[in-house]
Amino acid sequence: YQYFPDKDALLREICERDFAALAEAAVRVAREPDPLARLRKLGRAYVEFALEHPSSYRLMFMTPKGASQKASLEGHGVPERDAYAMLRSVVQQCIDEGRFRPGSSDADLVAQTLWAGVHGLSSLAIVMSEVGEGPIRWRPIKTRLNHLLDTLMRGIAR
Repeated sequence: YQYFPDKDALLREICERDFAALAEAAVRVAREPDPLARLRKLGRAYVEFALEHPSSYRLMFMTPKGASQKASLEGHGVPERDAYAMLRSVVQQCIDEGRFRPGSSDADLVAQTLWAGVHGLSSLAIVMSEVGEGPIRWRPIKTRLNHLLDTLMRGIAR
């Protein structure tokens, strides 16, 4: 390792760059004025990032990491530098504006549930057979994403 002391340091640097790229993708859609529409766009941006960068996505979210491999917390909690913080801030805006049903007032719970949905869709698209292959006849990813977002939003939005 010429530029890094060990493999963990190399993986940590790769993860930090990939998390920054994901945050940039979130920032690009953050200009949407309607927070409900922004949530949908954030979901799309997340899935698009995963599908455009499957190796990065696997390293970031689908690989067990030791403490030394975890990306630094620099930028953590700052929406412009942390995609989860961006998601949570939009969820909080929806709650503050009364855009969610009464049972959906915990910003962390709602954000984590939305994230779990798009993460599951992304992960399955990366590791499982795609449309027309294998025992499961997968619908096109855009169809599944639209249905997922519609279903999640119907469950929380007024």
